[in-house]
Amino acid sequence: LPMAAKLGTGSEAYAPLALAIIGGLTTSFVLTIFIVPAAYLLVYGKQKTPSSKTEMASEKSLTEK
Repeated sequence: LPMAAKLGTGSEAYAPLALAIIGGLTTSFVLTIFIVPAAYLLVYGKQKTPSSKTEMASEKSLTEK
């Protein structure tokens, strides 16, 4: 953050680089925390899960053969 704030001598040259790094870190944080889980729920969230013991037992018997 000191580079982006242009503190110190010669920091004017590094300010655009610092802003690009801060922007990239912020974007990746938002994508990782919010967008990826939301996309996962959209794709895999509505899959049918076995809700009763009979469904689980029938699936187990099919896989044992």
